Amino acid sequence: IAARQVAEDRVTQMVNLSDRALSEVYALMERLAGGMPARRELITTTLDFLEKLSKDAGSNSHLRVALAKAYSRLGDIQADPSSARIGGLDGAMKSYRAGSGLLQAGPQRPDTGKEGLLAWLDLQEKIGMLHLQMAQLASAPPLLRHAIAVAEQAAASQAFDKDIARRRGSLYLALSKALHPELAESRPVVETSVDILSALVRQYPSDPDLRYDLSRAYTERGYLVLNLLGVEAARQDYAKTVELREQLVKEHPTDTLYRRTLVLAYVHFGNVGEKLNQPDVVRSYYKKALAVAEVDAADSQNLVAVGDYGFLLLNTAAMDEHAPEAEILATMRKAVALLEHVVAAANQTTYAHTLSYGYESLGLRLKQSGNFAEAIPNSRRAVSVAETHLGFFPGDQPSMDRVFTTTRELTLTLAQSGDRQGALDQAAALIRRVEQSKDRGATPGFVETQLAMAHLALAEV
Repeated sequence: IAARQVAEDRVTQMVNLSDRALSEVYALMERLAGGMPARRELITTTLDFLEKLSKDAGSNSHLRVALAKAYSRLGDIQADPSSARIGGLDGAMKSYRAGSGLLQAGPQRPDTGKEGLLAWLDLQEKIGMLHLQMAQLASAPPLLRHAIAVAEQAAASQAFDKDIARRRGSLYLALSKALHPELAESRPVVETSVDILSALVRQYPSDPDLRYDLSRAYTERGYLVLNLLGVEAARQDYAKTVELREQLVKEHPTDTLYRRTLVLAYVHFGNVGEKLNQPDVVRSYYKKALAVAEVDAADSQNLVAVGDYGFLLLNTAAMDEHAPEAEILATMRKAVALLEHVVAAANQTTYAHTLSYGYESLGLRLKQSGNFAEAIPNSRRAVSVAETHLGFFPGDQPSMDRVFTTTRELTLTLAQSGDRQGALDQAAALIRRVEQSKDRGATPGFVETQLAMAHLALAEV
């Protein structure tokens, strides 16, 4: 028995080492030119390793927890847009579910102690959020509610536990997002998240992870309040998010997560200023966001930072009405080039919407100045990028909308350039695509609206 225990402990140590190696080696390989095949091989080899060990995990709870955490990390990499989503979202879902399955027994409840419970709750949240990413909106709420019920039961059965309380707060936050089609239902859920996380921060004020979680909850509540009660009511929550994240970046200046989410907080607060008709606030906060993003984007291998910087450049170009036209066009071209680099380098889709919008905006700007020779290629590229993105998510309505919007703009640009036949061809193709979207799950109201706009574009030709 002693020898068997030693052997099992060694296997568990091997899994923990494999988990760390996957994180560390993969991060290094991301920075190697031409490293994609090796990165794929690393993930494939790790997956094979985990699958073989999982078959023999049996009642060894320590091994099952270690394997579940390794599956969780593997799923993170597969789902991470900056990692080219090797294995795709389907692969990530499979990994998360494999990890979850190792930890549960009976009616979907973890049976591996506190460490296993925390890992299981974390995996339920990841599975729920991945359902949202994959447009499986009905699947997320019941799964997250079940996880919350398990967490509440665990919290009630023992003295106050920081880690379980944190997971509860995060799960309520995830459920709030999953209920977004009905914002009024989300509101009391996010209030629970804010209450839990605020209490934790009061008790553990120096814990950066808790303060970061609270900033996420304030952002979510700000979004809901903005849409339910108006912008003035939401201002306070967005201001709290900015305050918390500025503190985190000041204390941890090289933490890429804190830096990136500070950029997003500045953008959100700038957007609040725009809705309140406060242009100075908009410019001030976008300038702050640009300052942080530009520093991070200097590392061309940090694709998320480069993509964020490109997005910010596009937005600042659009709002800088008093800048010389040549300067605005130069900024837009720089933004598009950065976004092209991100999408091409990782073969990813996260910034495809922004890239398509960038080409569309650039095409519009060039068209307004009468430069059809450059406007048309940019409009065509906007359509091409949007179509590629839709290929990854064929049932995603916002992706359909991007294709239809860019095709309408290309139709009008061709017509105004004098290419009437080309415009007619685009309009006819657009109408066919909108009609076909019924079979891809588009809602009747969406199809009706898009068809009306497509026929209007045809009428203008």
